[in-house]
Amino acid sequence: PTRSSQRRPPAMRVRLALHSDRWFKRLMNAMRVAHQGAWLGLFRVEDIAQANSAAYAQWDRYLNADYNRSGLADWEHDAAVGYFPPDSAILVASAGAGREVLGLERLGYHPVGFDPSFELVAQGRRFLESEGSTAELLLSPPDHVPPGIEGPFGGVLVGWGGYIHIYTRTARVSFLRELRALVDHNAPMVLSFFLRMPEDRSFTATQRIALFVRALRRSREPIEPGDTIEGTFDHHFTWDEIESELTDGGFSVVESSSAPYPHVVCRAV
Repeated sequence: PTRSSQRRPPAMRVRLALHSDRWFKRLMNAMRVAHQGAWLGLFRVEDIAQANSAAYAQWDRYLNADYNRSGLADWEHDAAVGYFPPDSAILVASAGAGREVLGLERLGYHPVGFDPSFELVAQGRRFLESEGSTAELLLSPPDHVPPGIEGPFGGVLVGWGGYIHIYTRTARVSFLRELRALVDHNAPMVLSFFLRMPEDRSFTATQRIALFVRALRRSREPIEPGDTIEGTFDHHFTWDEIESELTDGGFSVVESSSAPYPHVVCRAV
């Protein structure tokens, strides 16, 4: 072959750019892990709910009428139509300002929503009224169903990503059991979450930093693999973890998918 047809090695500046880019990304990831681990370690239990509520109150997207008017995402719509009994009452946890509630009502269901954010519930009530909705949107204690709700409901939809904001496995399973008490046997529930791969070591590093900081504070509050702070408290699950929690909470998984957003459909047992 001629000299011009042979593959030429990248110029030194190209190799340096690629090398520096790899190290820059590693540095940024290390800083992110250290930042999250430090704040997880400094946070107290009561700080978690306050951080979640404050973050959502500042995110215009979830308060925006156009966003909430958009209704159910395609995967939520398919799960609802495929599993919820027609014309049934549906309990919507982590309902925000009413996007899922309005979407279900448009499909002929009778939703009752609840959320722990005062700002979201207040805005959601105004929004639903302006849309001619008659659905209830209730303020709840963090990580609990509002007192006074009576079942049975034909199904449960846990609002987009809402489950990930509950701190500790114990609290999440307790929340699931509260939901289970309000539905009949075999009633469906749709729940979405953040997924993590077991081989992702960044979550382990975050946990170790957080536990070290809590040890300095003489705190015994737990930190679990998958816990993060990114504006809100978020727990990232493996598939085994989400199925285990649902089982202990009184539900059995019947369908799961990671596209376009990790979610499961399960039934009350």
